[in-house]
Amino acid sequence: MRLEGFEGNNVFVEIESAAFEAGELMADDIVEIAKLKCPAKTGALRNSIRKTMINERPGNFRVYAGNRNAYYARFVEYGTARKPGGSPFLRPAFQTAANINKIETAIQRALGEMAA
Repeated sequence: MRLEGFEGNNVFVEIESAAFEAGELMADDIVEIAKLKCPAKTGALRNSIRKTMINERPGNFRVYAGNRNAYYARFVEYGTARKPGGSPFLRPAFQTAANINKIETAIQRALGEMAA
């Protein structure tokens, strides 16, 4: 049996590309949601929330909060001995973005486009 027009090698490339693109959009969503949830007195912590790509590897995105001016990001997120529990903003942002499920949707869309 032979399938006309089927490019098997291209299937995985298309799925990978769709997943990486959706992962980047998800990281953007995490940054946006974290900035909305982040408590702000001066705005330094909120302004330090950012997305980076590690080692120039596609799909390897990370979201960070804190820098030299906002060294206290972990204390706000996790709390301290004086204020246990903290005011989480990164973890809830990740959980919210994960529920949107853009990666699965993008893969399904890519498969649907190849099937059409």
